[in-house]
Amino acid sequence: MKISRLPNGSPEIFHTLQGEGPTLGSPAVFLRLSLCNLHCHWCDTPYTWNWEKTPWPHQDGTKFSKAEQIIDLSPAQIAPLINNFHCKRLVITGGEPLLQQNDLLPLLQLLPNTPFLEIETNGTQLSSPYSSGPCGLQGRFLYMIFISEPYSSQLRLFQGPLHPVARTQ
Repeated sequence: MKISRLPNGSPEIFHTLQGEGPTLGSPAVFLRLSLCNLHCHWCDTPYTWNWEKTPWPHQDGTKFSKAEQIIDLSPAQIAPLINNFHCKRLVITGGEPLLQQNDLLPLLQLLPNTPFLEIETNGTQLSSPYSSGPCGLQGRFLYMIFISEPYSSQLRLFQGPLHPVARTQ
């Protein structure tokens, strides 16, 4: 999976409080994935997509080195980093996390003690596999589609369904 890299070189996986949406204030582990398909010039995480030699403008004019901003890790390498925080909520954000949805189910299967999942998405990658949860995942999840308006503090939120936890052993 293509994970955003922190300035110290480690993957952008961290524990904090959820700062937006219906679970505001809840303890959560954040996993920031790289890559995005929209290239919004007001984006607050342009280091996940605005690479050197790409045509996309950004309001701050900064371009980033793709090699310096992305770390490639397998779901098996990512899961222990998330589990080390002993937190029940995982927020997968980006970039656009659903560009990597084929790797999400294997990752989530390695996180049986993380029953609450949130995916922060721009909504352009939702498709039929979501009838039983993101990426075909059976369990409790919340997906949020954030549509931000340029240079505005207004944020519209679409909240997806919550399903009861159902895990098979």
